[in-house]
Amino acid sequence: MDEQDRKGLNRAEQLAARARELAERAAQVSRHAADAAESEEALSQLERELADLDEEERKLDEEFQELLTEKADGGRTREDESGRAEDRMTGWADRLSEHMESIGARIGDAVTAALATRPFVVSDTVERDVQVDGALPVSVDSFAGKIVVHRGDDNRVHVVADRHGWTEADRDAITVDVERDGDGVKVRCHTSRAHGHRWVSLDVTVPKASPATVKTQGGAIRVEGVGGPVTAETKGGAIRVDGAVGRATVDTLGGAVAVTDHDGPVTARTKGGSVRLSGRLTGEVDADTMGGSVRIDGVDGSVRAQTMGGSVSVSGRLSGECSLSTVGGSVSIGLAAGSNVTVDATGSSSSTDVPGLQASRGHIEGTVGDGAGGSLSLRTSGGSVRVHTI
Repeated sequence: MDEQDRKGLNRAEQLAARARELAERAAQVSRHAADAAESEEALSQLERELADLDEEERKLDEEFQELLTEKADGGRTREDESGRAEDRMTGWADRLSEHMESIGARIGDAVTAALATRPFVVSDTVERDVQVDGALPVSVDSFAGKIVVHRGDDNRVHVVADRHGWTEADRDAITVDVERDGDGVKVRCHTSRAHGHRWVSLDVTVPKASPATVKTQGGAIRVEGVGGPVTAETKGGAIRVDGAVGRATVDTLGGAVAVTDHDGPVTARTKGGSVRLSGRLTGEVDADTMGGSVRIDGVDGSVRAQTMGGSVSVSGRLSGECSLSTVGGSVSIGLAAGSNVTVDATGSSSSTDVPGLQASRGHIEGTVGDGAGGSLSLRTSGGSVRVHTI
């Protein structure tokens, strides 16, 4: 839609049009992801395109917040008075939510398909062992392929690498190095060839409570029962971390993120896909997706959750500065006993059963307890806001 077409729209509709364009650009990025998986240069270009989308998303979000502030202050267009603009906003937000929800999965699936569906002819298995004396830090870095890390014996790090190639030369160009140094154990899979098709699937067992850092250029990551801090990063694919203790930091350019049965703070990022966090989430919890729903259960501290398209649902005992926001979708917070926060919420409709809070015409405000523990802000441009007790 060009500037001339936008002139007949009100501000909310203009921002909605820009949001749709942003979603379309993200979809184009997902279509290029399969090609990007084969080339480091293409992967770098993909990252640049996604960084541009990040900046556009930030600008768009700022303008939506300005619009919400104007609405909260009583500023209304002629269509707002009749209620038609609110209905339109909710309608496009629902459509945006559905569209954005699928983008991350498409990016992740495209990268995975680029690896998994190639006509690989030859493969083999390489195993490596390193003896250790307890919970040393373990880092895993691969050029392409899925990675699984789980708890094993306390006296060794064991690596099983399934190497795949289109030709024997492709397969044999994959090197699996496992080394121990003063910083811990390093597992590295790399390739000496700039061309050809190859990937490696890694299964790594580590001692209980070992801090794990896991990175792949493309593919899914799963970390199970390690009982220590986890950092996981992939340029395309889902990430799942279960049973970690300490800080968890997960980041994917496209795919769903799940951190379950966790004890500690969490930072979760995906350019597109759902985010699911649960456990005893102490300290700071930070979740961000460009398109997809966010669900966080078990917060015991501060929380920030944001999506451009999808619902946001959070439960727990809140403290510090907390904010939940979406452009398209509902926002809901379940407050556990012991939450003492001031609340400011804005949406298309509102409801609450919490003593000390009042809901009216899309707004919720008031104080839970004495309010001395922090603040809670809820924002949506096209959905309901709800604050309830659990």
